[in-house]
Amino acid sequence: MPRELSILVDTSSDTVLTLSWHPAAVQFVHECTMDTEHIAAANIPNYPQSMPLFGTSPREYPTWSWSDKDRTFCKTHPEAVTEELRQRAVLLTEKLKTISYMMERINQYRNQVRSGLDFQELIYVSKEAQARRLKDSGFDPKLIIQSPYVVYYADELGISIERAVEEILLQAQLDHEFLAKNEKLRMKYFNKVKHAKNEQELEAIRIEFTRFL
Repeated sequence: MPRELSILVDTSSDTVLTLSWHPAAVQFVHECTMDTEHIAAANIPNYPQSMPLFGTSPREYPTWSWSDKDRTFCKTHPEAVTEELRQRAVLLTEKLKTISYMMERINQYRNQVRSGLDFQELIYVSKEAQARRLKDSGFDPKLIIQSPYVVYYADELGISIERAVEEILLQAQLDHEFLAKNEKLRMKYFNKVKHAKNEQELEAIRIEFTRFL
């Protein structure tokens, strides 16, 4: 199965503005840029191996246009390739690179609280909810049998239900504090990228972001 390439096109002209193998980053740039459309899997089915834009500089992206009807690229009429489009392509490509870098760094940082197991985070949420409900009820015996994750935890460690609840809630609190600090950083710098007006601003944002993460 080939990798899926995402592209961003200008909605008024269908000219290509930027591209990436990172669809989440392309979606971010699309959401903060007016008059653009995110085309997912643009290389499928017609370009499984190579495509015209590979090796092209961002200033040259607008020289290619996207045909949504047959999912192919075609050369843009030269008179339609304005300097404004070229500069826009360069800026959006830099935004794309910057946000991709930030997403990668944040994901690496969040690996500290990621289990690596499918649906494990859902189990942690349920376990915390069961523990909190037990504590708030004063450890109502009727609720204990409705709290299997807490019971499993207590049985496996050979501790009381009360102690299991405290340990589960403490770990959940530590995880929430860790993610809250990380989320504050994400919101701050994603917003800076969103409003950046030129390449110099984006470079300064990357440098500042790297100092914190």
